[in-house]
Amino acid sequence: MIASDEFSVTQFDILRHGQCEGGDIFRGSTDVKLTPAGFASMRTSCDIADTPWDAVISSPLVRCRAFAEAYAHEKHLPFTVDTRLREMSFGAWEGQQRQTIWENQHADILAWMQDPSSYTPPGGEPLDQVAARLDEFFAEVSANYRNQNVLLVAHGGLMRIFLSRLIGLPINKAQNFEVPFACLSRIKIYDKGDSRMIKLAAHNFVSSQP
Repeated sequence: MIASDEFSVTQFDILRHGQCEGGDIFRGSTDVKLTPAGFASMRTSCDIADTPWDAVISSPLVRCRAFAEAYAHEKHLPFTVDTRLREMSFGAWEGQQRQTIWENQHADILAWMQDPSSYTPPGGEPLDQVAARLDEFFAEVSANYRNQNVLLVAHGGLMRIFLSRLIGLPINKAQNFEVPFACLSRIKIYDKGDSRMIKLAAHNFVSSQP
């Protein structure tokens, strides 16, 4: 619990999952397991952060949920799965090696990297739809967990969009965030009456991943 004489301060620490099985692929909504090293790197990030979290909320996908549920159980923390934290769907690109897409659909992946708000992978989830579910999620959890520390366990693409929305960046700048495996970022929300200020307190501040 965080306390302030003037503001209610709510803290969300957002942890990306670690390394997964399958190599360098577009996973998106495909359910794949963590490697042992991936699980361990998430543990390292949490240990280094050494934060007294009040609750853990996870994506339903196993690469997030497996660690989040185990960690919450170990620390005796309330644990919740929220489907709005699932990774965006990459449609026809899911399960494919990034290098293969880069070589065979170069113009398409370049368009997506440069302006993901205007270009969606074939059959994928449009960025504005992802943003809408994250906006809904944030409004709900920032009210329900006011003045608490909460660990969110989610995905790289989702984190980029979430961070962009919270600090007021155009959504087409989401790709500008570097989010390696086991990246941990911190958002602080300061509330007083009808006033709210949101700050990116730290980004990728414990990860040892390249």
